Amino acid sequence: MSRFAARVTLFILVTFLVVGCTEKEVNYYSNPYVVDGEALSESVEIGDLIIIRNDNQINVDTNEKQVHIDLPDSESMIQSVHVSYDQRFLAVDTWKDEVAKIFVVNLETNDVIDVSDEIGYRYDYDGYESPYGLAWAPNENILAFVGGHNEKPASPRVNMYHPEMEIEQQFKGVSHIYKAIYGVKWDEDGRSIYYLVNSLEGEALYSLYQTEIEMKSGEHLTSGTIFHVSEEQDRDDFNEWLGKK
Repeated sequence: MSRFAARVTLFILVTFLVVGCTEKEVNYYSNPYVVDGEALSESVEIGDLIIIRNDNQINVDTNEKQVHIDLPDSESMIQSVHVSYDQRFLAVDTWKDEVAKIFVVNLETNDVIDVSDEIGYRYDYDGYESPYGLAWAPNENILAFVGGHNEKPASPRVNMYHPEMEIEQQFKGVSHIYKAIYGVKWDEDGRSIYYLVNSLEGEALYSLYQTEIEMKSGEHLTSGTIFHVSEEQDRDDFNEWLGKK
């Protein structure tokens, strides 16, 4: 084989590998324990839990006890409720006056943490598409969530929180800062998160990114390599990724 032919073969092989990696089909995890906030006007059964909203509280019946979660106020809109894979933790995002807040509740101890303030710094970003602003991992109590500030220019990023680990042991930010982030999902094996953002190529285009998540000896939670997964996607791709018709 000539040197020229060898180079052509190598170029084709590399191109195939890159395109194959870029265009790979992702198998996303679909959490069965997610409910839209509007449904909580009546009691809703999620796994072994029964959840209902009463004024400025979310009441959760765990079959063993009642857990009461205080909302910022009675006018706060509940966007969605997400229960972890083992049903020991609950995450809820609320919205009022263009301010989104995300809370995590330990259903065994009743401890509540405002991750918008404790993991972020007074996060209020509300530009994501509910219920995709937060997502529990399929096999570990790790919450990925979109957080940032609405102040122009907006500065959202993807963050993560493990309620069973000390905050100092966790690397919080797992993405770059973008103009807008519309949602976050886990893959089926819980090794990576994926998030849809504005493309740099135009206002009507979107890009999909991936960040690998690493647990080191069960003691430290960190993020790994960030990949640009997709070519620029149009509005139809955007709607499909967010489950819209």
